[in-house]
Amino acid sequence: MPAMNARHRWLIGAVALLLFFAYSLAHAKTDPATTEQLMRKSGLWSALKEVGPQIQQQIQATVNQSAESLGQRVTESMGQRLTQAAEEAYEVNALRNATLERIGQAASPAHTRTLIDWFAGPLGSKIIRYEEASGGLDPAIAQEHGSQELAKASPKRRAQLQRIIDLTQAAELATRVAINTTIAIQVGASTSLNTRA
Repeated sequence: MPAMNARHRWLIGAVALLLFFAYSLAHAKTDPATTEQLMRKSGLWSALKEVGPQIQQQIQATVNQSAESLGQRVTESMGQRLTQAAEEAYEVNALRNATLERIGQAASPAHTRTLIDWFAGPLGSKIIRYEEASGGLDPAIAQEHGSQELAKASPKRRAQLQRIIDLTQAAELATRVAINTTIAIQVGASTSLNTRA
């Protein structure tokens, strides 16, 4: 399975963070326009457009790996069917609408406004700029850079970052998404190969 790039990891973390806040907030609904504003301010709106292509790349790599491990060749039509299914399942507008609905139902208007203000503030804006700048980085380089920066951080800062990771369960979420996607791809590839036989 190809390494998840920094943008994909950030997206998963951002979704986990937003959902963490959303579930811990009151159950009053936030209107769609305000929810969309939050998604745009946080960078989630634009980041969701990268999910489909990344999943499709992962599918192609996993299909090729599955075909090799099964000792069978994946035909072009099987690969196209799997890619088409992923394209439909991870279509950007569908992802945006599902996320918009989920956050809108779970987050209170007051807390949504607080998050919008935070993302519009100096720290939120800075984080978004860094995330956008890192989007094109090679995942290995981004990870190495992140490790170097983490090593320079004070023990207090490292403890704070670890606390955020623990509270949002970002690592577990990223792992579950990767595992479930890989299993689904392998089942799809195996089914396609067995159907052909």
